[in-house]
Formats: sequence, structure tokens, C-alpha cells
Amino acid sequence: MKKLAVFICIFFMLMHSEASASWAYPFVVYDNSIYAVTMEQVSSDLLGERIGKVTRFSDREGTYRGHFSNSYPKGTAYYAINGISPKQQIAVQAEKALYLKALYQGEYAASGPANNMFVWIGMAGVAAAAIVVFVLYRRNRAT
Repeated sequence: MKKLAVFICIFFMLMHSEASASWAYPFVVYDNSIYAVTMEQVSSDLLGERIGKVTRFSDREGTYRGHFSNSYPKGTAYYAINGISPKQQIAVQAEKALYLKALYQGEYAASGPANNMFVWIGMAGVAAAAIVVFVLYRRNRAT
């Protein structure tokens, strides 16, 4: 029984998916979509409304939730660009008066169901329940 518990602990420790390589390009995540930030500036008169901001920064590879960036600090603002759908491009405030164009690249990997925290918590709960049932079954069988 102790071997099974040790095996399960090791299994869950090895499931961590973070790597310490560098990202391929600077990006931001907005509304479960990833945008590659270009060096092309957006004029402030083309900016629409503020649509969000960076809620988490990390320069380490991994999958993160929320409005995440690998290049811009927490609090960096995202803006719509007048006449362009946010599903195509957004503007990222790189500095006080500098806005850079960010191009839509597709759905962000962390937005799928396999990366949902509740799925992992549910799986851990099912595994714990299975262990309890197994232990109770073995105890009742032994008596």
C-alpha cells in the first residue's frame, strides 16, 4: 500500500509541465487568444477603448491563465484598434506614449479543457476516492 501511495505522489510530481527555455517571440494573451507583439507602432489617434491588461508576467515557458505576457509587466494595457477587429489585431502599451501592434496567432494553449485547473482538481479527487475505496475494500476483505 505504501508503494502505491509513493507511486501516486511521484506520478503527480512528474506531471508538472514547466520548462525553463526561452519563448520564441514576445506575446500577450487576451481573451484566450495569443497575439505576437510586433515592433510596428500604432498611432494614439487609432486607439479604441482599453480592452484589458496583463494580469500575469513570466519569462519562463509554461501554460498560464488569464491575460498573460512573456514580455510585458503586470498592468500593461491592451487597446482595440479602430476599424480592426480584436480577433485580428490589438495594441499593447509598451511605454507611456508607445503602442505596439500585436497580431492574432490563434487560440492560446492554456485555454483548452486539459489546462483547466478544475479538471486537474477533479482528477485528483477521483484518484483520492479510488485510493480510499481500495483501502476500505482491502480492510474489509482481510477481516
